[in-house]
Amino acid sequence: MLSGAPAYLCENAPGLDRFVDALEAAWGKPVAYKREGGSIPVATSMKEILGVDSILTGFGLPDDHIHSPNERLHLPTWKRGIKALILFILSFNNHN
Repeated sequence: MLSGAPAYLCENAPGLDRFVDALEAAWGKPVAYKREGGSIPVATSMKEILGVDSILTGFGLPDDHIHSPNERLHLPTWKRGIKALILFILSFNNHN
């Protein structure tokens, strides 16, 4: 093994409720929680060293062939992802 990191779970991250609301508003559907992913060591390091929780999500589709020579991005999905991120950021202005 050349690299690795402990698993990271963001179920208690501050702002997660706002992020879920933003995702649901952008997609018009309830969020499905799913535990998966590759190694993202920076999330664990930020938690251990800085005490900062991260919220992790992705806007890729199962057939995007991530990290392969024929990787693709489904633009309508990415646009909804951008909308969700904008709604999330704006939620801090609307709830202070």
